[in-house]
Amino acid sequence: MIDKKKGLVNFSIDNPPASKNSDDKYQEEYSLDIHSFLEQSTDDNAEETTYSNKSIKKAGRNLRKKEGDLKQATYLIQLFRAAHEKPLNTVSYLIGRCCRELQIPVKPVKRLKRLETIVGKLQRSTLDGTNTNKTCITNMNDIGGCRAIFPDLQSLEKAKEHLTKTIESQHRICIKDIDDYIHSPKERDCGYRSLHIIYQYEHTSGKKFKVEAQLRTRLQHLWATTVEIVDIVERTKIKTHSYIPDDQKSTKQKSWESLLSIMSTFIAVQEGTMSLSSSEKSHYSQQLRQLDSELCAIKHLTSFKMMSKSIYNVPASNEGHVILIVDENSLEVKLKKVFENEAQAISIYNNIEKVITGMEGVNTLLVSTKSLDLLAEAYPNYIGDCSSFIDILKEAMAH
Repeated sequence: MIDKKKGLVNFSIDNPPASKNSDDKYQEEYSLDIHSFLEQSTDDNAEETTYSNKSIKKAGRNLRKKEGDLKQATYLIQLFRAAHEKPLNTVSYLIGRCCRELQIPVKPVKRLKRLETIVGKLQRSTLDGTNTNKTCITNMNDIGGCRAIFPDLQSLEKAKEHLTKTIESQHRICIKDIDDYIHSPKERDCGYRSLHIIYQYEHTSGKKFKVEAQLRTRLQHLWATTVEIVDIVERTKIKTHSYIPDDQKSTKQKSWESLLSIMSTFIAVQEGTMSLSSSEKSHYSQQLRQLDSELCAIKHLTSFKMMSKSIYNVPASNEGHVILIVDENSLEVKLKKVFENEAQAISIYNNIEKVITGMEGVNTLLVSTKSLDLLAEAYPNYIGDCSSFIDILKEAMAH
């Protein structure tokens, strides 16, 4: 993420090779079994809450409809969000402990959903493109969320089985639901694959909280990272709006969705959850080559890598916007300009695009530093992941 003091982006590695010292620390970190962890970490006073579920539901409705005392509603949602920290820590520890017992070198990462994201989800008109959004905030599964990236599907499946057995003996925490988007991806979701496990944690007060754990393979994570990158670079909304009818999407978004969907299929074949005949592989490869020619996909992803490295010395700002002109042939950044005013940045970007239209191998990018900050926070190794995705895209195109 962007270091607010130094103005740098921290490109740390998700799961770097463990040194002896880090391995010792990892072993020590998950030394307690889950039952002992629950007993040791329970604090009755800390788990007391000053609100009722009824008041939280009302606050959520007020924020969705933008009515009533919004300041008080926001305050209550902040309290409800903060109360997910202990359940989230417990689920994260559970996954880390199980991976340690299985000797799988995976350490989960965790986060509480940002307040603005919670409110944004409540206020969206629909979440699936069909039904009106009537989400009740107390039913949100992902206010607390953690993610674990596994080397392969076999280790992920082993962890899933072990987690299920471990939970059976606990009374404070249980599995409420499992959404297997690896073997059964959602329709109109562009090929997103991951295993979602919804846990329910019960406070000593009796209040119940849900936490969502996402278990992905390394290849599935590369794909998900690329969706985030494409949305930033191309200003599409694939992650949040792939479900909308095609006639409401730009040509660019539809083409990127096609490319990502095909790549999801190739990844599934590589991981053994799907099979394709030689002729089907050849057909998909031809489609990828056509889409790459249309989108300049590989060149634009490469430009993003160059831009991300160039952004190191851009001062951190929640409102900053960076324009870069990239020569995709010489792999050089020809121009870098930082703007505080978004409207000015967009106006200049549009003028530059008109000038460079038709210039072979020249690309211009407009990215907000806040978008990069959020990307780096959620996907710390996104530059490395982008490089890896480019490699597997080239491989898929060559079939």
